[in-house]
This record gives sequence, structure tokens and C-alpha cells, in this order.
Amino acid sequence: MPCTSSHTTIRLSRKGMKRVSQHGYGDHYVHIKIQVPKSLSSKQKALMYAYAELEEDTPGQIHGVSLDRDGKKVSISEPLDMVDAVKEALKEKKSIEGAPTEEEVVEESKRSKA
Repeated sequence: MPCTSSHTTIRLSRKGMKRVSQHGYGDHYVHIKIQVPKSLSSKQKALMYAYAELEEDTPGQIHGVSLDRDGKKVSISEPLDMVDAVKEALKEKKSIEGAPTEEEVVEESKRSKA
């Protein structure tokens, strides 16, 4: 679930094991444990920097990402060639047959909000 913190417990009513001597089912408890990786490979770092550049709703400063003169975010870290490769792959936007286009997704979201 989005915005769920570590060490959170979620209760799913009547989704647990069947009760032995009664009707119905018990509750199922889900314990959320989030582990942040201690080290990243160069490819993982490049993906994180590319994501940080694309993220628009992030207040404050991100380590390794700076603003250029136009106000756009630019990665200033070492794996620039990898970050550029990720950005190029995202720009290509190879369409999957049968998948909705970006315009169709935007129109659908506007209709669902109205």
C-alpha cells in the first residue's frame, strides 16, 4: 500500500484461517517490514538518479541532483552515461501492442475525476 511505514500492522477482517468450532473465518494480520538496501550497484544508482530527475513533486534538495539554468533537474553524479541511457530509453517510449497511448490515459483520468 502506498504511504505505508515500516513496522505497520494491517488487519484483514475475515480473511484468515477458518475457525475450528465456529462459523466463518478469523482475521489475517499483515506485518509490514521495509528494508532499505545499504549499497547499490552502478546501474541501480543510475536508475535512482534518473528517477530523481524525473520526479517533479519533490520539495527540497536531492543529493546528486541539481537545477540547471532553465530550472530543470540534472544529475551531477558519476554514472552520467548510465543516466543518459536510462533517459533515452524513457524518451523512446516504445509502445506495446494493445496498450493505451499517453493521450488515452490522460483523457481517461480526466473522465474519472469528473
